[in-house]
Amino acid sequence: MAMAMAMEVFRCHYVYRSGSRSRSRFLIVSSSSLWLRLLPLLLLFLTMTMTMTPVAGNPDSPSLVKSIVVVGGTHGNEYTGVWVTKALDRKIQKAAQPLYQTFQLSTILGNPQAHLLNKRFVDQDLNRQFSHKALHRSETGRHDDETSPSRPQRQRQRQPVEVQRAAELNQILGPKFPYEENQDDSCSSSSSSSSSPRTDLLIDLHSTTTNMGTTLIVAAGDPLTTKAAAYVMLKCKDNPNSHGKISVLMHTHKNQEQRPHLSSIAPHCFSIEAGPVPTGVLRHDIVENTQLALEAALEFIDRHNIEPEQVDQELKDAFPSGVLPCYVSAPSQRKGEISSKISWPSDPDNPNFP
Repeated sequence: MAMAMAMEVFRCHYVYRSGSRSRSRFLIVSSSSLWLRLLPLLLLFLTMTMTMTPVAGNPDSPSLVKSIVVVGGTHGNEYTGVWVTKALDRKIQKAAQPLYQTFQLSTILGNPQAHLLNKRFVDQDLNRQFSHKALHRSETGRHDDETSPSRPQRQRQRQPVEVQRAAELNQILGPKFPYEENQDDSCSSSSSSSSSPRTDLLIDLHSTTTNMGTTLIVAAGDPLTTKAAAYVMLKCKDNPNSHGKISVLMHTHKNQEQRPHLSSIAPHCFSIEAGPVPTGVLRHDIVENTQLALEAALEFIDRHNIEPEQVDQELKDAFPSGVLPCYVSAPSQRKGEISSKISWPSDPDNPNFP
């Protein structure tokens, strides 16, 4: 029993700590007599190592994702994300222990008022309120269509619902720009606690009326979420319960300040958009696709926190070229191709748009 336990702990140590790889090989191929002489020292060494360096990874590592929030209902009439987040929340509440070893997991409803009205948004698209410019407006109460002579009147006007909600979400999940908050609160004893966003990764769930299957949306310049997308593609491709195609879309905003999406509050942002499904409607296959992609993404983060080298090797084996095929959201410039996007509202007489 003692020998079996020692070998099991040793195996985990060998897998997760690459710095001990050569020593691990040497001890495994040693003769039985040498092994017996070294066994007491080995057990002492392993006990000290496992105490100082947990298998789950170094908790102080800057690359470790410690907090994940899953968002549904950023657009109020997209029911798939709301359903999946509620199901996940029930699962979290019923679990006797955390669902994942290495990070805290929670959910939040993005736009409750729009969801109650079964509308994409009430006043403005919530998923366009998180650029530096838009967040600054929400915090100061200024809007582009305001003029200085009517300032007293502006103060009496109702602030758009989504502008208010953006400020709330930024406080709950962020702040997206913590350095500004530190400057504003430089004399406060709590300023050090806001030195980084409260959430490391935001996963935003959407649905679409277009027949685009399941699309994983990542930000350019973030290797972690790009790897997550590759991992999800592998998992869903081989899953018999997955319906339709799965692809990757990369947002190419130049920097964090220009990214307007809710998920960009966190340092790492990841969105799942599944379709086709009408607004205000649930389809079981779209819900299942979203759940499978979400579970695979969460599994990837948990494994990557524990054994990044092993997960990376699996992805290298699956993508030998090191290239993940993806679409880029940009106007086409070639003749005969679409060169612009449809703007909202596309039908002002239809209350569902928005």
